[in-house]
Amino acid sequence: MQRIPAPPGVRWLNRKQAAIYLTERGCHVTHRTLEKLANKDNSLSGPAFYRNGGNRVIYSTDDLDAWRNRRMVRVE
Repeated sequence: MQRIPAPPGVRWLNRKQAAIYLTERGCHVTHRTLEKLANKDNSLSGPAFYRNGGNRVIYSTDDLDAWRNRRMVRVE
């Protein structure tokens, strides 16, 4: 597996931190929900994530923001 260097300035969060980050921005999810969304049975419908050795999962704040923005619905 090829390692791809992270772009400069990227902020990485573990799953619990990612849930807090999203909740603070109006997208109420728990770390368990993020875990379920990352499961293959859910067609990987959650935000993009990276495996940082073993089973440790990390999220970039850019990917979390992009996922949150795709889920938002404009109501007029």
